[in-house]
Amino acid sequence: MESDSGSSWYSDIECHKWVALPVLGPQPPGHFEHGAAVDGEQLYIVGGRRSKRRLSSIWVFDMKSLIWSTIKPSTKLDGEIMQDGTRTESFPALCGHSMVKWGSKIFMIGGDDSDYVTVRVIDLESFLYGVIEATGKIPLARSGQSTSLVGSKLIMFGGKGKNRRLLNDVHVLDLETMTWNIVETIHTPPAPRSDHIATVHAGRYLHVFGGCTKSVIFNDLHVLDLETLEWSQPQIQSDLVSPRAGHAGVSIDEKWFIVGGGDNKSGASKTMVMDMDRLVISTLTNVNERDPLASEGLSLSLALINGDQFLVAYGGYNERYHNEVCVMRLNLKDYEHANIFQSPATVESSIIEESVGENSKTVMNDHEGETTVNNTLKYASLAFKIKNKLIVNNVGNRVGNRVGNMVGLRLQTMRYEIGSLKNIIETLQTELSKKEVDSIEEMNAMREEKRALEASVQEKDAVIETLRNEIEILQKKVQTILGKEKEVDHCECSSRATCVRGCECVQQNRLCSTSCSCIVRKCLNRDDKEKAEYAAKLLQNAAKGLVSEM
Repeated sequence: MESDSGSSWYSDIECHKWVALPVLGPQPPGHFEHGAAVDGEQLYIVGGRRSKRRLSSIWVFDMKSLIWSTIKPSTKLDGEIMQDGTRTESFPALCGHSMVKWGSKIFMIGGDDSDYVTVRVIDLESFLYGVIEATGKIPLARSGQSTSLVGSKLIMFGGKGKNRRLLNDVHVLDLETMTWNIVETIHTPPAPRSDHIATVHAGRYLHVFGGCTKSVIFNDLHVLDLETLEWSQPQIQSDLVSPRAGHAGVSIDEKWFIVGGGDNKSGASKTMVMDMDRLVISTLTNVNERDPLASEGLSLSLALINGDQFLVAYGGYNERYHNEVCVMRLNLKDYEHANIFQSPATVESSIIEESVGENSKTVMNDHEGETTVNNTLKYASLAFKIKNKLIVNNVGNRVGNRVGNMVGLRLQTMRYEIGSLKNIIETLQTELSKKEVDSIEEMNAMREEKRALEASVQEKDAVIETLRNEIEILQKKVQTILGKEKEVDHCECSSRATCVRGCECVQQNRLCSTSCSCIVRKCLNRDDKEKAEYAAKLLQNAAKGLVSEM
């Protein structure tokens, strides 16, 4: 790889492999919990932490020349109000802040000791720095939150506030009007957390993954529908996706690339990509647990260099502070053949699609973008409705068996979640009773965390009880329907009471034909092929009606 000024290192890098770039000249000291953003071929690194010290430095890495430089943005006079309402002040030390590029400006959110969230901005054309005088319902100060940009709206979730209080609220900042609004959501939100990642898919679905409390590391995925404001929790396989906090992510269309993080014991060594359409996770590559790419508090950015897309990772900490710049060339087509595993939510969707046959598959696929991000309980609800309405023949029986397996899988998953939450609660109780707490505020924060987890357990218990009741009702309905089916299947002229006197089939002493209009329910004396076609049409029409109802 060439390393002289004006080098073409990017043309020598293979796809799907991390490469540490050979930096020329002085470079930043290793640190983590910084902010990162890319403007053209320039990587901006702002603030961060080393040991217990916050940093106020601003470094710029030229990805063509491989040279670092520092900048000191102009502030005019401290406290001066600019024409756009921005107040200038000396650049502060920040860590755990969010950093977003919008237009020709870089915005930095939170990460300081203010009482409320502060929004700072650097103009990349004039290199003028200032503080935004935001209005509206300004959130409490925090660090370790996530921010996701959708058009001109910045969506902020969670983080850690003063006195180590963990948060799970949602706020939106309109970057055009600089107005904050709080989002009132419904259903069960993620447990309060910080050091997670988030992104918005299809302009509508906010995905939140991982993060931590003081004592718990998460590996869960939560989705907020930004139109209905409903939280849901699609399941991912916890034995294959390790708990992590301090990781970093970048999304490109439906692909969400996830790098680094850890659990305070070891680094997360897998670089993964999540297909947010199908809720499928793939492992792109593995690194050593002490590699910079398995660090906590690293950053991940997307750069377009010479027409190719590159992931750019920087910094982090795992037993030492890192300052390496690592890049990976992307080739999105090849990710379809990576080491893929499906979440139970995706499996449940497949069960429904396979059961209703090719015709009804078309119906489900028309709604795929909408249904895959809904709560998995909706799949169970759809399954119940299909089973209740459509058991009209042997095809219906097979649907019922597959749906039963799906419901069992959902119940088993929820029982596992409840067991995990109860273990977390026990851990918190032990800490509260045995471990020395630094302050009353910290103790109150831990108690609040415990109460939130207990509430989550109670809600999941209620869902399981509801599922059990629905299954019991379902079983009774199935028995009733199957009993009527059996009665119709054994309908013979010598014993049937529903035939109208004078019916041709009665006079000829034979079974009712499929066109016989003398009975309310048609006799199922068709051949297997006719039955299957008839059932597929019924299932297709019912699936259309059920999906529209949901």
